[in-house]
Amino acid sequence: MMMMMMMGRLVIAELRSIPLRRVSRSRHPTVVTAINQHSNSNPRTRLYSQWVRCESNAMLPPKLAVKLKRAGQAFTSVVLLSVIQGLVALYRYRNDVRGKLAYPDGLTLGKEYYDGDAETDSEADAISTAFDDDDDGEQGAAATSFLDSLLPFIVNDDEKTAEASDGGGNEGRKCNTAKTPAHTPSLVRKLISTEHRSPSSNTDKDPIRVLVIGDSLAIGVGCIERFHVAQDNSLALIENTGAECDRQGPVFPQVLARTLSRYFRLPVQWRSAGVDGGNVYDIRSFCLDVVKQECSTQGVDIVVVLFGMNDLKGLLPKDPIQFFFDKEMQVAGGLGQFRHGIEMLLEDIRSHAPGAVVVFPEMPFQTRIFPLGLMMDCLVGLWERLKKMVVRGRSDAIYLEINSKEISHLYHSNRYYGTPEDALMDEHGSRVIEECDDAKYADALLSPDGVHPNKKMYQKWAELVGRKLYVRIHRQKGLMEQSKQQPIEERDNMRLV
Repeated sequence: MMMMMMMGRLVIAELRSIPLRRVSRSRHPTVVTAINQHSNSNPRTRLYSQWVRCESNAMLPPKLAVKLKRAGQAFTSVVLLSVIQGLVALYRYRNDVRGKLAYPDGLTLGKEYYDGDAETDSEADAISTAFDDDDDGEQGAAATSFLDSLLPFIVNDDEKTAEASDGGGNEGRKCNTAKTPAHTPSLVRKLISTEHRSPSSNTDKDPIRVLVIGDSLAIGVGCIERFHVAQDNSLALIENTGAECDRQGPVFPQVLARTLSRYFRLPVQWRSAGVDGGNVYDIRSFCLDVVKQECSTQGVDIVVVLFGMNDLKGLLPKDPIQFFFDKEMQVAGGLGQFRHGIEMLLEDIRSHAPGAVVVFPEMPFQTRIFPLGLMMDCLVGLWERLKKMVVRGRSDAIYLEINSKEISHLYHSNRYYGTPEDALMDEHGSRVIEECDDAKYADALLSPDGVHPNKKMYQKWAELVGRKLYVRIHRQKGLMEQSKQQPIEERDNMRLV
């Protein structure tokens, strides 16, 4: 608190040193006299008593000036406090004496089979019908349009900014949209061909092939809530290869494959690969070989890319002093570089897997630390909005948006003990439900490092992504079946909704 008070005083001192224009007493004698009297009674308003509008030479009312000053002080305090909280959290994360969370040492590939029960069939039909009636893509249309119009100016793209400024409506939406030829995903063709085949066993059907790449989320950091002090020491890892390990693989790709298998009623083959701490350029450099390998053998139907949080680190330069004097450093790691990296990654994946659908799931980020959580929500939301803008208009990519209500449900559904999987049983055999303290269990879905999701959060997130992806592919399949009776020109204009 003392630090915040000192920083606030420094900001106020800097504001007082700014030269401001005075108004001649002969022009506005009554207003100036009233303000001077108010300034003498309240020294804190002396700065704003001299503030005028340079164009109209009109003095601000004293009450409005005081309110503006208080609002500015509050905003400055919130920003400074969030910066301090962020720096402290980043320092603690990088210098944790416990080391880093252990990597999942289980298999990074597998195959999930559909169990074929009637309950799952009815559930899949009900979910697809419900989502057809309630299109989640229409939520927040006004806010989306406003942000879409602002982002071209923020990323400083002259060409796309000009396109956005030429006209309104559909012309404005062309910015940040990469036009790609329409194509039918291999998964849609596989689903249509499966329906026309004779009934056979589940194991004989052609599986859906899913590849998950990305940063530490694709690796599954946080699934094992155990720290490893010497994780970066390769020699220590070699010496401990014979030690007992958890044999826990990454949870997200496995649960995603299981969810897709339930809804599509087909076997799903999955594989995952990631770069711990990598941004979109690191993923492109190190994970494309995995895409090439999978496409050269059996092909890939779905490529899920998990990224975004590590790209925010580009906003924190190692040398803050040089950052303000070097314009190239100000551009690096910004929104323009992030968007350019996404476009390059999409083009590389498309060149190796032209029939695959690239999926960008939104990260279910939420923190209860105020005001750091508010600032992080704004930054992460801007990053996610840019992903959606890049994907818009492409027939080979999908952005799966998770609204605030769904994110809140993920966290609030974890407020109570006694889930169906691990229920507490009393002596009579009934489940015991105990309400938990919100402050203590609010982050129960985060790993001990406070950054990565834990095993349960990965599971909830993957189930939600799998359900949304099933609905999107289900819609595209329906459009494909309807297009058989449409002219060829109308088929070419189809897009993945």
